[in-house]
Amino acid sequence: MGKLEKWAKEQQKYIKLQDGETLELKYLGYKFVQSSFDSEKEIIRYMFVIDGFEKPFDSGSTILAQDFDQIAINSMVTLSRKGKGNKTKYTVELLTDRPKPQTNQPF
Repeated sequence: MGKLEKWAKEQQKYIKLQDGETLELKYLGYKFVQSSFDSEKEIIRYMFVIDGFEKPFDSGSTILAQDFDQIAINSMVTLSRKGKGNKTKYTVELLTDRPKPQTNQPF
């Protein structure tokens, strides 16, 4: 990531992911908010800490909501995006669910 891209990401009020991007975040919880695109629709605003800053991520995905329902507040997670436009899918994964790397070192 170049200096300007890094600066731009730091200045963003909301978390935004590009197609194929994955971020490691600390999950702080959620609240229901009114969609800025459809005033009659309710969406979920997830709150995270990234690089020392609290930032929201808005989504109306019911699948993502079901996944987050299984994640405890203050957990470290990865949030990933695949696809563009109305074909976009977001996934969340607990970092502790990942297999630990194998080492040749005795315990």
